[in-house]
Parts: sequence; C-alpha cells; structure tokens
Amino acid sequence: ADTAAAASAVNASPSKGGAAAAAVSKASVGSGGAANTNPLQVQQLQMAVLSEELQMYYAHVTLALESKNGEAIHTVLQSLTTDRGLQELVPFLMHYSETALLRQVDHSVAVIQMILALLQNENVHLELHFDKVIKPLMTCIVTTIRRQQPSKKRQ
Repeated sequence: ADTAAAASAVNASPSKGGAAAAAVSKASVGSGGAANTNPLQVQQLQMAVLSEELQMYYAHVTLALESKNGEAIHTVLQSLTTDRGLQELVPFLMHYSETALLRQVDHSVAVIQMILALLQNENVHLELHFDKVIKPLMTCIVTTIRRQQPSKKRQ
C-alpha cells in the first residue's frame, strides 16, 4: 500500500492538486521487513509534472530574463505580477532564482525583479518556497554592498 501511495504521489498531476514542487514518497519496506530510517524521501523537481503550457511559459520567462532585452523583461514581469494559475510554476521559478542568484549571473537584477513581481501577484503564494531564495538574495545584497565600499585592511 505504501508503494502505491508513493507512486501516486510521484505521478500526481498538477491539475489534480498534486504538488509540482517535489514528489514526496514514503520509504519502501526493505527485504528484511524493516523500514528505512528516513520515512520520507524528497525527489528533485521534474518539469514533466507541469502542463506543456506552463513548461513553455517557464521557458519564456527564463529566456526573457536572460536576454537583457528591457521590453521583454518588462512584459514578463508584468505577466508575473498579474497572471493567475502560476502557483504550480512557483517551485520551478524559485529554484531558478536560487541558482541564478548563487551564481551571481549578469541578470541578477532581473531575477530579483521576478521575485518581487511574484510577491505582488495576489494569486501566488510564495510562503512555502521563500526559504530557498532568502539566503542567495541576502548573499547577493551583501556582496553588492561590499563591492561598493572601499577596501579596508583587517587588523
């Protein structure tokens, strides 16, 4: 019964309320009859759980942010601020922003603007995913501040 529940959790459709963020499954019972010590196993994000439309939307958003085209970025940010139905995409966008900010890519400002646009969208709830972005965001801010300050030798 546990493996059937795990399979249904992994294959859950986003339109049926399944979490697109990560598939969570119970640990299977080993051959000796003893359960693994880790009761839950979180698997990586899988784009396959998103509808084709949301996958195309994600590609459009990320390409626009990386393009450095001001008009394309503005259009995407406006869309992220107002569009409904983006909740299933939130884990993927948060993962994208986390990796982009940790790599300190050239388009970090656009990524931060994306996060702000999602925060302004009343139909999107970031609470469960915001912890993934706080650390890289703070690192980005501190790095920027340190770059702007003149070098001081430590004593």
